Amino acid sequence: MIKRVVDILGAFFLILVCAPILVLIAILIKLEGNGPVFFKQVRVGQGFRPFSRFKFRTEVHEKSQKSDVPEIEGLHRLTRTGRVLRQFKLDELPQFLNVLKGEMSLVGPRPEDPYYVDKFRNEYQEILTVRPGLMDLAFLTYVDDLTFLGKPEVKAPVSENKYLH
Repeated sequence: MIKRVVDILGAFFLILVCAPILVLIAILIKLEGNGPVFFKQVRVGQGFRPFSRFKFRTEVHEKSQKSDVPEIEGLHRLTRTGRVLRQFKLDELPQFLNVLKGEMSLVGPRPEDPYYVDKFRNEYQEILTVRPGLMDLAFLTYVDDLTFLGKPEVKAPVSENKYLH
């Protein structure tokens, strides 16, 4: 109960403090190209319940791409703004809304893709007894995940990711 109160107060306070930054990021994303400001991903939360996690869009919007031009293998789809957002983890700020909705906590295990939860259901049994978090040890340890991950050449299966308008 106390953790939930801290989550609500913390997320609300951080949204208020970050409001000018959130607006600036939204404007930069819109100025850089077509497509929505937010990206929505289905993730699995506490009790194996799916929910939609919100993030700022950091990649080129697929509908704004010309379909007659084949994608070059290994071409990085990050926008200039998106690269900066990911480097400083600013693309994660909209998840404070998930915290307010009660789908996530400020601190806890990161929410996982349904594909992996289905594939390794027994391994997630204990992890999914708690509310997933915006931050965990890996989030804080691997600050520069772009360097850590390198260039993405093989994409993991994407399940029910949708763009919001």
